[in-house]
Parts: sequence; C-alpha cells; structure tokens
Amino acid sequence: MVTAEHADGPTWRPSVSYRVVNTVILAVFAVAISLLAWGALPTGGLSGWWLLVIAVPLWLWLSYRAWTLSATLTPDALVARGLLSVQRIPVANITAVAFSTGGRGQWALLIVTTRRGRHVILAVPRSLAAARTRRVEADVAADAIRAAAGLSH
Repeated sequence: MVTAEHADGPTWRPSVSYRVVNTVILAVFAVAISLLAWGALPTGGLSGWWLLVIAVPLWLWLSYRAWTLSATLTPDALVARGLLSVQRIPVANITAVAFSTGGRGQWALLIVTTRRGRHVILAVPRSLAAARTRRVEADVAADAIRAAAGLSH
C-alpha cells in the first residue's frame, strides 16, 4: 500500500498565486472562527489576546495545509492531499475526469468521478484565462489521470 507521504509518481501542485490567495482566505476564515469562539467564551476578564491565541495557530495550520496541497498519480491510485484530508482514489474506480464548469471565479477545480461519487481535487486547479490560450499543467495532469484510468479524452 502506498501512503500519501511516500507516494511515487507524477505530482502536481497548485501555482504559488493560487496558494497565496488560499492563505489570505484562510486568514479571514481563522479570524472569523476565532471571533466566534472568543464570543462564546465567558467574558469574565478575558482579553482580546485570546483571539490571537486561537486565530494564529489555526491560521498557521491551515496555511501549512494549503501550501502542501498536491495530487500524486501512483500506478494504482490517485493520492490527493487536501486542506483537511488525504484521499486515496483507486485508478480502477475512476470513471471520469473533468474540470468544474460552475462558478464565476478565475479557477476551475479538477473533478474526479468514481463509481462511488465525486472528488474535488484542490491540488490541480486550472486558470480559465490561461486555458483558452495555451495548454496548462492542469490539462496535462487531467490527461495523465484519464490515461492511467483507461478513459478516452
């Protein structure tokens, strides 16, 4: 069995700009969660420093996870490291690979469909603006996953 930490095969990571945007969004998320937690705590003398005690470690952990997003194609599985989990998707179970079409954002996320459901792979985003003008690394990743699963393009 191949573990996510020692998976051999082609590995894809999001661009630096995508990871920076994720890190900024996660900072806002960490502050919002911390404000909710701080507001729920009894206010008997607690200072605003508790907000930092909660927010900073949460943000650091989530930022670390955002910077380590990856998708690795092994001979028998696609190992996708996300923000909160590691998914091991057997290649034999993959029935479709495509990019999301919904939303108005600049990024399209990779959607891998299996017999049991759909998996959103954050590690292989595609810039919609770049996709119109040239073939990007995300398209190469999708083609490699399709080829490993024996799917036609």
